[in-house]
Amino acid sequence: MLRHDGCEGVAKYTTEAIVSDGLDKGELRKVCTEAKCPVHHPRKRPQQIANDAKWKIDVDAIGLKVKHEFAAREKSNLTQKAATKAALAKVRKSA
Repeated sequence: MLRHDGCEGVAKYTTEAIVSDGLDKGELRKVCTEAKCPVHHPRKRPQQIANDAKWKIDVDAIGLKVKHEFAAREKSNLTQKAATKAALAKVRKSA
């Protein structure tokens, strides 16, 4: 629940609640319980929605890039390990 600082004068949106976690545990607070409260749950503007979608696309692209880089490094490491094993086998064989 959200602390009800912005619309304390609107009694129908507030209720008393006991804090259940943290330093204020056990104390009474006025909280907002209304999902349509204009202070705590304002409607998103179309620009905010567009920015959220763009941000998600950017995050997904970065995640995909990281996955590809990780896979390339793994492949490179496996190739290096195989080359090292082959070189060691060749050295042991000639010794």
